Amino acid sequence: MMKILKILGIVSLSMYSLFAVAEFEEDVLLVMRDNTEMMRSTEEKVLVTMELINKRGKTREREMVYYMKGNTEEMRDSLVRFLSPADIKGTGLLTYEHKVGADDRWLYLPGLRRERRLASSDQQDSFMGSDFSYEDMTLIFIDDFKYKIIGEDTINGEPCWLVESLHSTEEGQKDSGYSKQIFYINKAHRYTMGVDYYNKKHDKFKQMRVTNVAYFDQVKKWRPTEQVMENLKTGHKTRLIYRDYQFNEAVPEDFLTIRELRNG
Repeated sequence: MMKILKILGIVSLSMYSLFAVAEFEEDVLLVMRDNTEMMRSTEEKVLVTMELINKRGKTREREMVYYMKGNTEEMRDSLVRFLSPADIKGTGLLTYEHKVGADDRWLYLPGLRRERRLASSDQQDSFMGSDFSYEDMTLIFIDDFKYKIIGEDTINGEPCWLVESLHSTEEGQKDSGYSKQIFYINKAHRYTMGVDYYNKKHDKFKQMRVTNVAYFDQVKKWRPTEQVMENLKTGHKTRLIYRDYQFNEAVPEDFLTIRELRNG
């Protein structure tokens, strides 16, 4: 009789564990779907100050404008254009994001008066000398990754889920500069407040933290007003300061094109 009870207990525990795992997996997907929806937008324009800060604290400053529209694949088309300093003024990056296959990117260099199409292998490269790579600037498509909630933490005094993200395909793992990423997702509004980046040796070498956010009631979205990316190996940092957000009809029709990219 005792043996039967033990067996029934083991079976019950196993069934409970299976249901708990299924519910847990559903929860993390819900968190990431909410996160993706919060990050996504129909249309945006924002001015950005980029500060490049070396380990001694010396700062170089750049000004740029970012234009974005949602595309038919529920991803984003975007254009980043530098306004200053003079030596990089007119430099631009045009990106068409895709759910399937590599994103299309073109970098325009006014000194050469031509654009260069970036290969998928280039997504690991630094964007204009910053601590952000091209990969960091792309909206994630959740079906391309496997997720797991691994804990909790706080950023700016607010609780966040810690979500581990791994590429779900060998091709994605090969093209990425990271073995994994850990996202800090705000529990209340689901915006990404931080990311830890791990290299192919599985060492944490870079981290991003959002230091200030603002809520825009007209579009029901949270957006950063300041964030910092830090390379933990070199001590170099990149601070982005956002201002003058505009939504809805902020980007002219047929603006996100190679022709406009060349206009500088």
